Amino acid sequence: MFLIVGCYDWVGYHITNKLLEQGQEVIGIDTMDSDKKENLAMFVGRNGLFSHYDSAQAVIKDKKHKEGFKAIIFIKPEDISDIEEISYFSQVSLCLRSKNENMDECVTFVDIPLLYGEWMPRDNEGIFHGEEYVRFDSDQFKKEATYIEDFVNAFIKFAEESESPDYAMFASDKSEKEDENITIVRETKSQGERLQELDEHYEKFHFLY
Repeated sequence: MFLIVGCYDWVGYHITNKLLEQGQEVIGIDTMDSDKKENLAMFVGRNGLFSHYDSAQAVIKDKKHKEGFKAIIFIKPEDISDIEEISYFSQVSLCLRSKNENMDECVTFVDIPLLYGEWMPRDNEGIFHGEEYVRFDSDQFKKEATYIEDFVNAFIKFAEESESPDYAMFASDKSEKEDENITIVRETKSQGERLQELDEHYEKFHFLY
């Protein structure tokens, strides 16, 4: 069983959905504070392997944490607060981050690449990556962007095999970054093909983005 804190963030949704596809039981924590989250919830909410809670306290009250977790995955560093009581029930706690936030010694921080995919925060010309806007035709996007499903497949494998290293990093196979802790994410389809498919998805569902 996995605990995903931030399960209806667009990245959290993809990780949650992939785990469910693999037959894993998932406990998701998130607040339903936007139309986008309400819509993403519909895609996973009916899966019998998925349980949603709006807070860590609700998970504790339901005694779900007593069963233990294969891993606790925090989608954003700010999600780490208010989860300490649950963290003792997993030997692996991972937190995604896109910039160098302060470290918590109880959590393995995982530096992630520039991710793109269905439900990403975007417009017609580019993606909103934290406080940064990256155009699809920019050199940064061409070198660093990693498709969400390719990343999720590599990340879940890492989470299942992890022995709580101090730090980890994922990077596109086109990236020039060098670090002994880097996991290279291989693309399974060209960026051009992906963007064409994503534009079609955005055109169809733009009102849900």
